[in-house]
Amino acid sequence: DKWIARYGWSTSAMVFSAKDDLLPYNTGAELRRTRRVLVFYETTNEIYIFPYCKDSTARFVGDRVREGWSVVVTTVLPTVATMAGGSQPSNVANRIAYNDWIRANWQAIGASGLADVGGDARLQDAKDVTMYPDGSHPSDAANAIMAEVTLPVVQALYVQP
Repeated sequence: DKWIARYGWSTSAMVFSAKDDLLPYNTGAELRRTRRVLVFYETTNEIYIFPYCKDSTARFVGDRVREGWSVVVTTVLPTVATMAGGSQPSNVANRIAYNDWIRANWQAIGASGLADVGGDARLQDAKDVTMYPDGSHPSDAANAIMAEVTLPVVQALYVQP
């Protein structure tokens, strides 16, 4: 199986570019794969606009499902970074609201699974520099935990009929 990644982008950029980015995987032999899975991780880049990131997530998932992908969505990790006002009370509230929304609605928007990385107790302290060296971006250790939470969800999609 092939793994591709696009990170560090805003949700709107991912929604806008996804069709072109995934075009090589939407043709020929790639379409005949039994499972094509994308993991969609909403970031804090646009969490300050809660309704927008919620709508963008739903659009991204819906578009990919129509193209034949299975999509796993995730919850959002905490941040203390000042970029985009990450630790401002309104953004903390927006992150919590987004996480509550995605936990309640992942199936309704067409996602095939939910990886609750934002709910893992080991990732809750954004001031822990072993997990968030800059207060925002996950370290290798945090990414390993995220993979530990996400991998079983992805694997379960491969055993479904």
